Amino acid sequence: GRKVYFIRFLPPQEVERFDHEQPQVRARSAPVSPSKRASGSGNVVFPNTVYPKSVSIAHLLRAGKLVKAPKTTSLQLELFDVDKCKWMSGATLDFMIEDEPFSSGAFRDAFKATCNDHLHLGDWVVKKYKPTSIETIKELLKSTVEDHTRKQVQMHAVARNITQRFSSKVPAEFGDSFQYGKVFYSVLDDLPITVEEFVPGEFRKYVNNNGACLTSPGDACDEVFAKAQCLVHYSYVFTEQKMMLVDLQGSMFQLYDPEIATTELTSENSDEF
Repeated sequence: GRKVYFIRFLPPQEVERFDHEQPQVRARSAPVSPSKRASGSGNVVFPNTVYPKSVSIAHLLRAGKLVKAPKTTSLQLELFDVDKCKWMSGATLDFMIEDEPFSSGAFRDAFKATCNDHLHLGDWVVKKYKPTSIETIKELLKSTVEDHTRKQVQMHAVARNITQRFSSKVPAEFGDSFQYGKVFYSVLDDLPITVEEFVPGEFRKYVNNNGACLTSPGDACDEVFAKAQCLVHYSYVFTEQKMMLVDLQGSMFQLYDPEIATTELTSENSDEF
């Protein structure tokens, strides 16, 4: 699934422009083909040479149809700071969100989104609650959609913090370690959502949400599955047996959508999970 690009670098050339009435001026010009250089006395002229992009005939014909500009949606992002235990206001970014979900879970639908901001350039995922999930949150869990969404972001921030600590403790010979991307809270069409960094690759689950370790499908994944079990054990020891990361899933060492098991059940109004 990788893309391959052919790149041709055309370095600028130092050329001299001569004028009989003015002192010599050294200017920087665009690269030109040697065959295009004019000869003779007087001023030496270096006309610009344009190298058009290689576009297929199919794309040229497709441009004959009207292509609508993508719809851009501005989202105000909020990030939970684990060290300060408080919500931090982030930037307001413009996203182009696809209309149809590319994946769905039990509670939410996931939509591919693209951001053109140079600091957050790339693919993102916007997750929205299903109508049935909203009813479940309100009726069964006796919570609001906002509180439930913020708890998801907080839990992800805690999992990310524990994973970063784990990665900093392992010896050099341990090799690659896990990491979680950033997850933000936001509001779209008056409904709370999460905005998450997109994780490419094939999805796999390493540890179930009940803590059961799953079996590796092949030798190539043995290392990843074994290290996932190490991370679960570390979270249990590091938190003095008060909580444990479970439901480890993702693509190779890129994880997302964690769950946290605690020694005691807590209410939605509690400061703990």
